[in-house]
This record gives sequence, C-alpha cells and structure tokens, in this order.
Amino acid sequence: MTPNYEDRPSGPPRKSGMPAWGWALIGCVGLPLLGVPIMAALLFPVFSQAREKARQTSCLSNCKQMALGTLMYAQDYDETLPPRDTAWQPLLASYLKNEKVFQCPSALAEPASYAMNVEILGKKLKKISEPEAVPLLFDANASSPSALAAPTAIAYRHGGKKNYANVAFLDGHAKAQKKSGTE
Repeated sequence: MTPNYEDRPSGPPRKSGMPAWGWALIGCVGLPLLGVPIMAALLFPVFSQAREKARQTSCLSNCKQMALGTLMYAQDYDETLPPRDTAWQPLLASYLKNEKVFQCPSALAEPASYAMNVEILGKKLKKISEPEAVPLLFDANASSPSALAAPTAIAYRHGGKKNYANVAFLDGHAKAQKKSGTE
C-alpha cells in the first residue's frame, strides 16, 4: 500500500488560539499597565511622608524668620520684646520679607498657626536668663492671629504621627520638638 501524499497538509500542523505576536503584545503593553496601579499604591505613602516633611521644614523656616524678626524688633526698641497688649504680627511685619510666614503650611484651615510666649512679652532681653532654652513662639492652634499662649499650648502637628511641633527660641534658633512620651 502506497501512502497518499496529496491528502496531507503541507507545513507544520495549525494550532488553534492566539498567535505568538498577540502574546508578545500583551506582555509588552498589558503588564506595564497593570504595574502602574501597583506601583502607585506602593509609592503613595512615601510621597505623602515627603510632602509632610516639606511642610514641616517650611514651618520651621517660618518660625526662624519670625524669631529673627522679633529680635530685630527688640533691638530697635531698647532690647525690649513686643508688649503684651499689642498684636505682635503687625509689629513684626516690617522686619519680615514675606508675611506668609505667619501661616503654617500644615495648618492652612486654621485662622492662626503660631502663638508667642505670653510669659516673656514686654520684658527686656537681658533680664531673661538662658535665652537658648526659652520658647519665643511655637506651633499653636490659635483662634486669632497674634495669639499669645503659654508654652504648654504647643500644637503637635508635624511628622507621621503628629508627634512634632516647631519652636523658635529666644536666642533665634528654631527646632522641631518631639512630644514627650512618644517613641
């Protein structure tokens, strides 16, 4: 018996399903599109933390500028800090380049962001011992601009768990202060 070669198809047998170029297209286009939402979900907390750190740094700069403005004011007024009975923000405005420093970027919804230490206002600088340890102004949840408060009213609004507040001291330096009792 002789085989009948005319009934056989020529070439390799046909496969059913998607061609190889279709799978290559899915691999090159589909997988990266699937990776974008996954990467966004992974990076979102990182971007959020970076944004808050930038706000905290900007707030710290605001505190430093206001402290230096207050010291310049005191220098012009016989080494005396601003009086208690007068709003301090308008007094400092002429010593500052930008009046936006009166608003913390992390507290834009609040009417006022900072308070000045009521315990030292109106005093002469030479009468205050250890100026490097005496808070001059600090983050506060104040109800009005030019707020006055004791240093116990510090508002901790910075950092991942809101454990930090920015404080400017009487010697002109400013630093982020960690809430006591936090890790």
